[in-house]
Amino acid sequence: MEEELKTQSAAMESAVNPIIITDPKGLIQWTNPAFTTLTGYTRDEVIGKRTGMLKSGKHDASFYSGMWKTIHSGQVWRGELINRKMNGELYYEEMTITPVADSDNNILQYVAIKQDITERKRLEKILREAKERMEEKLNVARDIQMSMLPLIFPAFPHRTDIDLYAKLIPAREVGGDFYDFYFLDEQHFSYVVGVVSGKGVPAALMMAVTRALFKSQAGARMSTAGILSHVNNEIARDNDVSMFITVFMGIPGICPKRGYHCLLHRWGHRSSKPGWGNVF
Repeated sequence: MEEELKTQSAAMESAVNPIIITDPKGLIQWTNPAFTTLTGYTRDEVIGKRTGMLKSGKHDASFYSGMWKTIHSGQVWRGELINRKMNGELYYEEMTITPVADSDNNILQYVAIKQDITERKRLEKILREAKERMEEKLNVARDIQMSMLPLIFPAFPHRTDIDLYAKLIPAREVGGDFYDFYFLDEQHFSYVVGVVSGKGVPAALMMAVTRALFKSQAGARMSTAGILSHVNNEIARDNDVSMFITVFMGIPGICPKRGYHCLLHRWGHRSSKPGWGNVF
């Protein structure tokens, strides 16, 4: 039995994690060297003192009352704390407090095992702040991207011969989905719906270029074949990342006497195989 106690004592002395043993009132009875490394207090400086000497002032009274209520009931408490070192420096720690009871369930001691998580918390804060900055920038990019699209409906309140509605809900903050529509003249209406391969900022940039190319060509051509052929060739040029766009385009002709007729194209493009699809 004596040898077993010596082995256990040696293990606790050499443990990497700081360990504190207190009496039922929270008075410190023993600490290991790792406790001194973490807090700066030697064993002799803390024996007989309350663990409250480590308090940082960052936790309210209800936090500590909840902790003591748990361990007084004989249950193990686990949680994170901000404590204060001897030199006044704050540190984060994970702590597990285990009650030690006799055969009659009377609590004799509390054993607290600690782990310094200050560096982890610092890195988490850096990552969190970086994520928040990125989200802020992506939200700005999303607003810019959405502002490129027609968002006011009814789109043509002065006309009674046509009505439409469109809405874009990107899978991420920004992406390559887009739509556009406009009149080429009083009797011809053009619309295009498309998606760029991939997601995120690269797809959004390609979307902006593609939409601009369609709109610039629609004003000069009345043929879906001619528009798509030109845009296809422009997209294929210097497309080193091999992104591609799939679009559906139509130019309905609006004739009050004869109704609607429509030229439709379905078109897919890859940089390695430029070409536009068939009329159907």
